Amino acid sequence: MAIITMTVFLRAELDVDVIDANYYMGALFFALIILLVDGIPELSMTIARLEVFHKQKKLCFYPAWAYAIPATILKVPLSIIESLAWTSLTYYVIGYSPEVWRFFCQFILLFAVHFTSVSMFRFLASVFQTMVMSMAAASMPVWLKWGFWVSPITYGEIGLSVNEFLAPRWQKVRHRKVIGFCTYGNVGNTLDNWIQLLTPYTFC
Repeated sequence: MAIITMTVFLRAELDVDVIDANYYMGALFFALIILLVDGIPELSMTIARLEVFHKQKKLCFYPAWAYAIPATILKVPLSIIESLAWTSLTYYVIGYSPEVWRFFCQFILLFAVHFTSVSMFRFLASVFQTMVMSMAAASMPVWLKWGFWVSPITYGEIGLSVNEFLAPRWQKVRHRKVIGFCTYGNVGNTLDNWIQLLTPYTFC
């Protein structure tokens, strides 16, 4: 998917203006969605293990944390590899801001989104315990409708947008407005940099 994304959002075809800023925003959102849905297989794997887990827990073989902590730690290398591969392949080809520290900031944010997504799908599997209830939107309780602020994709999208559109190259003034702030503000985002970076880690 990263190779396809590289060719769709090619640097040579994009400029630093209000119109092409939306293409950059689309590329960031696409990366976010791809890394978020990459955690869906965790749902079926966790549900498949639940029967054995509950049996061994009932027989007092080991406590619940003895399964949860290693399962979480073992997903860290996967999240690092997935997010590093995506960022390495797409960052400079798409033409994001050339500063190296912004590259690493995007990598850390995508790592947080992927790791949070894996943890979120593991949590959903442990709560709903069947594939039918875990996937069907109609079976969700009403109190989950406020999930916008609970979703890691919200904070990932805001963090990635801040990282890109506050770069010096987006500080050009057109029609008495700064392009970066104009693009960033058009989608209703706020500028709380560290909240967007730290919040996904609290989900894990």
